[in-house]
This record gives sequence, structure tokens and C-alpha cells, in this order.
Amino acid sequence: MQVEVVGLYRYPVKSLGAVAEKSLTLDVTGLRDDRRWMVVDDRNRFLTQRQRPGMATLCARQVAGGLELTTEAGDAIKVAAPARRAASIEVQIWGDNCAAQPAGEEVNQWLSDYLQRSCRLVYLPLESQRTVAGFGGNRVGFADGYPLLLTSRASLAELNQRLARKGIDPVPMARFRPNIVVDALELRAFAEDYWSSLISGQAGAKLLNAKPCGRCMVITTDQSNGERHPAREPLATLSEFRTDEEGEVLFGINLVPQFSPSADQAVIHLNDRLDIEPGAPASVGVAHA
Repeated sequence: MQVEVVGLYRYPVKSLGAVAEKSLTLDVTGLRDDRRWMVVDDRNRFLTQRQRPGMATLCARQVAGGLELTTEAGDAIKVAAPARRAASIEVQIWGDNCAAQPAGEEVNQWLSDYLQRSCRLVYLPLESQRTVAGFGGNRVGFADGYPLLLTSRASLAELNQRLARKGIDPVPMARFRPNIVVDALELRAFAEDYWSSLISGQAGAKLLNAKPCGRCMVITTDQSNGERHPAREPLATLSEFRTDEEGEVLFGINLVPQFSPSADQAVIHLNDRLDIEPGAPASVGVAHA
């Protein structure tokens, strides 16, 4: 079976807005230039839309020498990338501690004013290696745990049908903040849970299915305006039929790239065809009603 890549997205700063792309480069860092930057609090712990849903309304794009951050109102600030040997601080993301480089006081004040809490921006240099649990030498940036997140249009359609039966407006794929979105004729909803890997013959890479992706309050946040759904949708509806044995709500799968012996990077393009390798079913309670 094959699926087509119908969407590609990158997130230069963790928990800020998505950047739609025509291609993504996979390399030793996992997904190149994805979540290499992160916002931290006064204790150098990561901040996300879980605590500040308004982060969704900030867009980050790469420019020469660094980043440009833009608000929904159009206010912008440019951020220079830290020098290669700049001093670093220890930051915390979930249970990991790693070295990161502070971006500078001007952007820190700008972010603190916008998010209405004291915070600062940090960068993960190549020398600071954060590894993927259970996958040896594979690395990841400031993503929660894995380099790539894949979702399918069929799964979103199933969810939106269930929302419609409850009189709730459909949600766009942006709610789930994927890197790769796939589609295919007659693709079943949530079939991706049962894929062991996806293979890109053109790119010479295999994307291993690490585990289904557990979801949290972030998916209740409208990514266009930073407002949360008052009834916790679509998380509430997903919890009715998409939970694992521990009760975690699931949507999408986490991927880890593997390269051919002669390559250390690969490029995935829009409209690429990916071959599916089926695997043992994930431990998921799924109702395909």
C-alpha cells in the first residue's frame, strides 16, 4: 500500500505557529530546523501552549542569521542566532536536561510582554545532543520526544464526523500540529496505528513508527487565535474512542527516521509516495464505528 504526502509542516520554535513547507530535510538532528528554539520560564523549564495557549498566535520564520517572530497583529522582532561558542545554560523539557544558548534580552522582554509572563528564548546548538528514548543514537530537537509526527486525512475525517453528530464544528488538521500529513484512496481512519514504518524510495529513508501520539489540552486550542474550546473539544470526543490501556488519548503516530547505509540525510517532498510496511497492532482501544 502507498500513501501520498499531502502536507508538510515545520515548527522553528516549540509551541509557536506552523510553517507550511514543500519539503522537509531529515538528518542527524531528526528533522532539520524543527523546534531548535524553545521558550522557557524563569527556572529554565519549557513553556508551551499547555500553559500559554496564546503562543499559537506567534509565528516564527527563519531569516538570514536567525529568526523573525511575528504576532497576529503584525508586530515583529528579529532574533540573531547565538554564536557557535556562545555561553549556554541548562534547560528542562519533560524529564530531560540539556544545554541551550540564550537568545538575548531584547527578544526576552518582547516575548514576556506578549505572553504576559516572564520568559526567555533559547536555542539548541548542534553540540547539545538530546536523544530519542529507545532509539539509540537518534536525536531530536525540542519536540516532546520524537522527531516527526504523522497524521492522516482519513483519521481527521472520522473525528469530524463524530463531532458533527454531536453538533460540534469540525476541526482543522492544524489542531494536531503534525509534520507530515498523508492521504490515499480507501485509507481507513487510524490505519496509521498499525504501520511499522513508511518507506520513501525517492528519499532513501525509512520512517519507523515509534508509538501512537498521546494528546493533551493543546488540541483544544484554536491555532489561529489561541482560544481554547470551552467543552475541551476535540479532546473530549477522542477520549470516547481513542485511548490506550493507560487511558491516554491518541491521534497520529510518532516517527523516527532511518537512512540508507550510504546516506546521512533524506528529503521528503509534497506529493511523494510512501510505501507502508504493516506491523503488529499497537496497544490501542479503537472503535471504527
